[in-house]
Amino acid sequence: MLTFSIEPFLTPQNSATLRPLDFGELHWKTCLRHLILSPNSSGSQKDQQAYESLLKIVCGLESPIVGETEVMGQFKKFVFSLPAHHILRSVLERIYTDAKSIRNLYLKNLGSQTYGSLCRRVAAGVDQVHVFGAGQMSQSLWPWLMKDNQKIFAYTRKPSNYSYLNSQIQLGSYGDFQNSQTDAIQKLLVICAPLSSEQVLDHIGTVKNLKIVDLRGESEKDPLSSDQDVMSLKSFFSKIENNSKFIDFKVQQAQLEIQKLSQKWWEGQTHRPFGWEDLHENYQNCL
Repeated sequence: MLTFSIEPFLTPQNSATLRPLDFGELHWKTCLRHLILSPNSSGSQKDQQAYESLLKIVCGLESPIVGETEVMGQFKKFVFSLPAHHILRSVLERIYTDAKSIRNLYLKNLGSQTYGSLCRRVAAGVDQVHVFGAGQMSQSLWPWLMKDNQKIFAYTRKPSNYSYLNSQIQLGSYGDFQNSQTDAIQKLLVICAPLSSEQVLDHIGTVKNLKIVDLRGESEKDPLSSDQDVMSLKSFFSKIENNSKFIDFKVQQAQLEIQKLSQKWWEGQTHRPFGWEDLHENYQNCL
C-alpha cells in the first residue's frame, strides 16, 4: 500500500548515493531529507507506520523548527504534480488533507517558526540581504525579507535559469558576490544552496562586515570556519523565543491526532492476504 525509506541527505560529497527508483516509486526531496515512496513492500516502514511517519514529516514535526510550513508547501507541490492515475496519488492526497487539518487545529501560532520569519528577525538593521541559491528554499525566504524593503540579491550557478523570478530580486552568479561588495555596508548572507563549506568560503572571499546564516542541511557536519558572525542551523534555532512548553503541549496533541488519523486510514483499507502486488500489477497494466 505505502512504504518508504529515508535516504541520506544529498551533498556535493555524496550526491551519487541515492539508489535508482523501481517501477512506481517516487522520490520526494525536502530541505533536510530524501524519501523514496513505494507502492510495494521494499521500504523500511510500511502501511500504517509509513502513513503516520510521513504525516509527521508533512506536519513539520520532524523538522528542526517544529511545525514549520515550508515542508508542507513542498509536499503539496509534489503531490499535485503527480499524474492523476498514479497508484500513490490518492493516499498522498489524503496525507496532505490530514496534515492541513492537524496544522489548523494544533500547529498554528507557535511563534517564529519558519525559516523566513527567523531570517527576517536576523536581518533587522542590515543594509542588504544576500542569498546563496535561488531554488525553492531560497524563494520561500524572499517574501519575508522583502517586508522590510531591504535590497535582496540571490546568487546561483546559472542566473539565466531564474530570469522569470521576482523582478525585485537581483540575480547574479556566485562570483558577483565578491565583486560587488563594499566593507562599509552591513550585510546578511543566507546560504540555501547545497555547497560545501570550502565552496562557500571561496565565494565569500575577503568580504567583511557580514552576518551569515547557514541553512545547509550539512552545516553541523561541514561547518563554516570563518572569523565572521556565523549562525548554523543549530545556533539559528536557539534564537527562537522560549515557548517550548507551549510547543510541546501542542505537539503532543498533534501526535495523538496523527495516530488516530493513521489508524482510521489503515482500518479503511481492504486487507489483502497476499499483499498489494495485485494492485501494483493492475497499475502497471493500465499505463
